[in-house]
Amino acid sequence: MFLIPGGRGGKRSLLAALGGLLFASSAPAAVVGQFVGNNPSNIWASSGNFSSIYAAALATGGHTIESPENITSSNLANNTHFIISNPLTGVPDLNALINWVKAGGILMMFVDHESPSSIGIINNILNAFGAGLSGSPLQVSTSQLLDPSMTYRLTASALAGSDPAVGSLAGAAVSMFNPFGVSGGNALAINLLGNALRVDHFQLGKVYVFGDNFASNANLSNWFMGSGMTNQQFFLNLLAQSLSGGGGGGSGAGGFDAPEPASLGLVALGLGWVAWSIRRRRDRA
Repeated sequence: MFLIPGGRGGKRSLLAALGGLLFASSAPAAVVGQFVGNNPSNIWASSGNFSSIYAAALATGGHTIESPENITSSNLANNTHFIISNPLTGVPDLNALINWVKAGGILMMFVDHESPSSIGIINNILNAFGAGLSGSPLQVSTSQLLDPSMTYRLTASALAGSDPAVGSLAGAAVSMFNPFGVSGGNALAINLLGNALRVDHFQLGKVYVFGDNFASNANLSNWFMGSGMTNQQFFLNLLAQSLSGGGGGGSGAGGFDAPEPASLGLVALGLGWVAWSIRRRRDRA
């Protein structure tokens, strides 16, 4: 049995504690699905281009990154995020993918300069989505923006916007390789490379399009990439959005996982006590 302090301060403390309990019961982890038709070199796994990000995602926040799978309603049901990276084949069930995004899922799509055939596949997917909240359909160009032999940085001054993926990268840089131009949606950078990294909302969910892969294993230090890259933090920011909007079948409204029944019971008990206390005070008045 627990004691509840009297007076307004006690009620505020109780309500604050109950609110904290409710949200503390939410599981913050993202569940990331991957398309079985992705180029094998672009799978998020323990080895390969995304190995550092994969390791950080598992170690930070306990995110789950699933093995590649086909796109079906049942496979997408527990995912908060889904990755299509340099696809080698078309998506077999576009309606399932579109419905999943509109219900709150976050789709991340990459197209590489080394996989020009992937541009057509990505654009077919984007055409099926049509225009999002911006009113301008996302689309990837077949022409590269910059010299194909170089890696380019998005500096802190170039990154802009309120999107959570770039919201906490002040003073840092992210790296992009041989970007294609992307039109439509909203740019996440204010310089030329803003045309290679875009996002749009589709009802409750989002679609991110990367005109080319970020040089993805972050914080490398060599003559080619330089040091201080925060690609890893960028993607951790993006995965953290499963807490605050975006998130598929495994989450409740707004991307929060459903609280445990015991937590809901305590919240109901506390709110009932507050209602009884208010009515008792009125009766005495």
